[in-house]
Amino acid sequence: MRYFVKGQFHLACAGLGLAVLLLALCFSASPARAAIPPNLTPLELLQLINEAQGRVVVVNFFASWCTPCAVEIPGLITLRGEFNDDEVLFVGLSVDQDMGDITDFVNKTPFNYPVYVVGDDVATIFKVDSIPRLVIYDQSGRMAVDHEGLVEEDDLRQILDAMLAQ
Repeated sequence: MRYFVKGQFHLACAGLGLAVLLLALCFSASPARAAIPPNLTPLELLQLINEAQGRVVVVNFFASWCTPCAVEIPGLITLRGEFNDDEVLFVGLSVDQDMGDITDFVNKTPFNYPVYVVGDDVATIFKVDSIPRLVIYDQSGRMAVDHEGLVEEDDLRQILDAMLAQ
């Protein structure tokens, strides 16, 4: 009789342990929360550029649905890896209207620089009529390049090298 009770106790403990393990697996296997890019106001963008004085600032306006943008972004990611943070700041500004689209895009793209969502106010102030659009500020905070359309990685590398050599 004693063995039977002891066996039931071990069986109950084993069942409880299995239940705890299954619960832990369920919670740990839950999908990670999607990274939602923060919004950036015009004033915040100007502050970001101003605070980066002493560095070249590369601002890339793009959208998740824009094919030329999708072609350009891997080059920006590569260049970001080649330049020191103390020399060049890369910033991605999405003009997407659908937060689900940009969230999916950001989670699928290995961005190594900050990405923000901007509204029509930023697009209007910065006169963004088409994308991709690349705006580059020199070390003193002055706009040095304003380019609409795709910029090839090698061309941007040459521009940045020239600006840093000054």
